[in-house]
Amino acid sequence: MSDEPATNASDASSNATKMKRGPRWLAVAAVASLVLHSLDYLLGLVIWLPFYSGLFGYLLAGLIAGGTAFRLARTLRPVTRSRIILFSILMATANAPFALYWEYHHVAEGVAGLAGFRKLRARAARDNTPIKEVNDRINDEFRSQLASLYPPGRMLGYARWCIASGEMVIEVGDASDTVFTDHQGWVWLVRSIIAYVLSILGLVFSFDGLRSMQPISNVLAPGEEYEELDD
Repeated sequence: MSDEPATNASDASSNATKMKRGPRWLAVAAVASLVLHSLDYLLGLVIWLPFYSGLFGYLLAGLIAGGTAFRLARTLRPVTRSRIILFSILMATANAPFALYWEYHHVAEGVAGLAGFRKLRARAARDNTPIKEVNDRINDEFRSQLASLYPPGRMLGYARWCIASGEMVIEVGDASDTVFTDHQGWVWLVRSIIAYVLSILGLVFSFDGLRSMQPISNVLAPGEEYEELDD
């Protein structure tokens, strides 16, 4: 009978701890997501670097986001490896649409810069027509064709287009050019999956220190014993 109050007190303390951990996990998720979203703009640019070297940007983004959120997550230790992996997968999955959007955005906004449309820009300059109007007209034509040929258009249509061909002829007035991506077909799909996996790995590596009950450090505390290695 005497052990029952102690057991109830222990259960109450455990429940209180779990209630505190919930909001903390939400705060960690919010910080990690915010950092990832802020880096997506750059990832949409570096993904086209030669030899697929831009993929390492996704690993770095995961490391940066996880490292930033780790400061909030320290009080949650110890955390099992499976929970770290699950949390990282959720964060990377939630970020994937944003990463795809910025990749699509950069491609769509770059159509007007193709060489085939130079005479439209030159004509606009001669006629004192704002260049932005011409660029918007060209870029809108690309978006219109995406929506027509690969519904629903926008970033989902962009993904379908990259997998299907990755090339499209755009005609505006008497000017035309071909829009194409360096990664097409199954290459684009595999590259996108690898980028997703690398972002997960970056997050997992950053949060791996949460598995230990105590902070991990390679610096000895004052008075701590050390072992000398023989040469």
